[in-house]
Amino acid sequence: LKSPVRDIFESIEETPCGAASIGQAHRAVLKGTKEPVVIKVQYPDAKWQVPADIECVGQFLKVCVWFGVVDESASKLSYEEFSRQFLAE
Repeated sequence: LKSPVRDIFESIEETPCGAASIGQAHRAVLKGTKEPVVIKVQYPDAKWQVPADIECVGQFLKVCVWFGVVDESASKLSYEEFSRQFLAE
């Protein structure tokens, strides 16, 4: 963030409303507009987890190709899109 958290949010719920391998989601309220939002908070050690998750998906797609669940072309496209989206977050 470019500003301190206390300057952006009126409040942030301590209890997460969701979780994933690299972080948690928390409900919050924006300062000024009072708009309710959900923010993603990354775990401190998440940087090592991202490449591991991408590799895991790649291996899973290889198994899917081997069993004929998807063809190799679809697998490659899915892997590239997943990697792009995951790294963008």
